[in-house]
Formats: sequence, structure tokens, C-alpha cells
Amino acid sequence: MSYNKDENSQFVQQTGQDPQTPAQGTTPDSPAAYGIHRFEPDSGMKQRSFTGGVAPAPNMWEAYKLFWQNYVDFSSRSRRSEFWWPTLINSVIGILLYAIMVGSIDVPLDELGKMEPEEVAQVLMQSGRYWVGSIPLYLFGLVTFLPSISLGVRRLHDLNYSGWWYALMLLNSCCCGIVAIVFLFIFAQDSKPGTNEWGPSPKYPVTE
Repeated sequence: MSYNKDENSQFVQQTGQDPQTPAQGTTPDSPAAYGIHRFEPDSGMKQRSFTGGVAPAPNMWEAYKLFWQNYVDFSSRSRRSEFWWPTLINSVIGILLYAIMVGSIDVPLDELGKMEPEEVAQVLMQSGRYWVGSIPLYLFGLVTFLPSISLGVRRLHDLNYSGWWYALMLLNSCCCGIVAIVFLFIFAQDSKPGTNEWGPSPKYPVTE
């Protein structure tokens, strides 16, 4: 039976245990001999605990799956990778759908640039292709609105902030872009270790 020792580097660094020497009271064939049971990939991202270590971060698709699974979860925590991967994916999808919407406009963009705002609005209102092309973007924004808010709230919880600060960000970002930049800086901070009122840290789990 073989194990991937690279996945246990954090365990080895923290404990000083020789990965070639079974722990006391175990056999060489036992996963627990090297602390590997704390890094088993099938045990679930948020259910594992690690002695003095760091829980493996979800990859891009795992993080995006968690984004949808926790659609209305406003009461737990999310680490940086769980926040930034869905943010990146949704941004890319939004840009592509926006490009489709712009490409569906009947009037060339250089001509639209010469028109008054009222004329532009009238042209768009009368363009059937524009309305068809804009539907995917509007639908995508609609279905991702609530999970995006819940993700932001969980990210704040992970940093020991109340989720109500996210409501303040939404209100102020409409009139002040500096507020959005400040919150982006906050969201980029590392997870706070230990357990707070919203649960254990998804990155630095509490030792069992």
C-alpha cells in the first residue's frame, strides 16, 4: 500500500515525524502511521481536521461547485480560494455574455458613439437582436446574484467580520468605487485560524 508523502508535507513540518518511520502504536501498512488519514482526498473538504496544518485548498472546479452548493448559506465561512475562483469564473462568463450582447446590436458601435444617450436608448429598444442577445447576460446575472452575496458574506465571516458589512459595500459601491477596492483588499486577506461564531476555519481546522 503506497501513499503520497508530498500531500503530508505540512504534517511532517509541524510534527517533525519521519515519513519513513511509522508512528508509535501503528503498523507500516496503516495510513495513520504517517498521519495520512488527515489528508485523505475522499474525506470531504470541510470535514477534515489537521494537526497544526493547513487544509488543502479546493481547486477551481471544486470551488465553483461549492459556490452553487452553498447558494443560500449565509451562516458559515469561506476561504480565499472558495471566493476568488468563482469570482474569476463568473467574471469571464459575464464578459463573454456581454460581448455577445454588444455583438447583437444592429447599429455599428462607432455610430452609436456619435449618438446622444436618448438616441442610443431608442435604437436599443427597437432592436430585436439586441434583446435576444442580452437575455443570456441578464439571466446569468439573475441566477448568480444571490449566491454571490452569500459567498461575500461567508468570506467576511472567515475574517471575523459581520456579513452586514457586505450590504454596506453594495450600497456604497454604487456611488464610490473606492469602497469596492477596499473590500477587494479585505477579501484578499488570509483566513483567521480557529473557530468563531460562524464555525471552524475552513483553512486552519480545529484539531480534533
